[in-house]
Amino acid sequence: MLQWLGLRGTHDTDEIPMWDGAPQKARWISFAVWLPIAAFIFVLMQFRLPADDGFGGFLPIFSALVLFAAGMSVTERHMLKNTKR
Repeated sequence: MLQWLGLRGTHDTDEIPMWDGAPQKARWISFAVWLPIAAFIFVLMQFRLPADDGFGGFLPIFSALVLFAAGMSVTERHMLKNTKR
C-alpha cells in the first residue's frame, strides 16, 4: 500500500509515477493530514447513523475511504502541478 501511495519504492515502467518530484516529507505530511480527516468522518458517521439501518455499517467506512482516496489524489496532482522541473 505504501508503494501505491507513492511513499516508498520506485516504479520500473515508462509511466509517470505518483508523487513524481514531490519531496518525501510532503508525501508523509499529506498522508498524516488526510488519514485523521478520514478517521474523523468515519467516527462522526458511525455515531450519527443507526446500525440497524442498511447503510449504518457500510456508509461510514465507504465515505471515509472515498474521502481519503480523493484527498490524497487531489493533493498528489496539485503537488505535481506546482513542482518546477
